[in-house]
Amino acid sequence: MKSTRLWPALLLGAASALILGCGDRSPLGVASQAPTPHSDLIGGLLAPTGLLTCGPLPYDSTSQTVGPDGATIQIGAHQLVIPAGALVSPTLITAVTPSGPGNAVRFQPEGLQFEQTAYLT
Repeated sequence: MKSTRLWPALLLGAASALILGCGDRSPLGVASQAPTPHSDLIGGLLAPTGLLTCGPLPYDSTSQTVGPDGATIQIGAHQLVIPAGALVSPTLITAVTPSGPGNAVRFQPEGLQFEQTAYLT
């Protein structure tokens, strides 16, 4: 009688051992690793580290008075879009893109706050 109760436990143990014995036990199996990007696919912009590189951008500067009607300020390859109602009075805004390997735009006056969301593209 006890031998008939032992068979289900043995079968369950054997099935568990079979299931646990299969599969890749490495933390990063070959299938889960990301493919290495090829620089020829994205115009040769990859550095030896595999990261994208930035070419030096030319210096550019512009100033524009923006009032309650809003405006778009073009600075190099960038645009600052200031919607209507963002400023309550005319304000002189200066934008500078410094020369160097990166995307950066500096704005003045420092600390200027808009009533509506302005965005840079």
